[in-house]
Amino acid sequence: MRVKVKEGQKYFDIKLPPEEFVFGIPNRPSTPIKNVICNTYAKEAEEALKEREAVLKVLNEDSKSPRSHENKPLKPNVNRKE
Repeated sequence: MRVKVKEGQKYFDIKLPPEEFVFGIPNRPSTPIKNVICNTYAKEAEEALKEREAVLKVLNEDSKSPRSHENKPLKPNVNRKE
């Protein structure tokens, strides 16, 4: 902040903002360094990938197994009148 100096003065008071004054607005939170260093994110991603693969494996096995209703012989309808 500029302050006009009166003629004949060598020194002038510096006007500073209050201590609570913040320059700008934070745009994002700080990086969680501990989680980055400890490889937490990679471990979580690996576990999620293993769970997904297990689910897909179960689904694939279920789709390959023969369906019980397809292998049953058809029963004639005895109540049907022709």
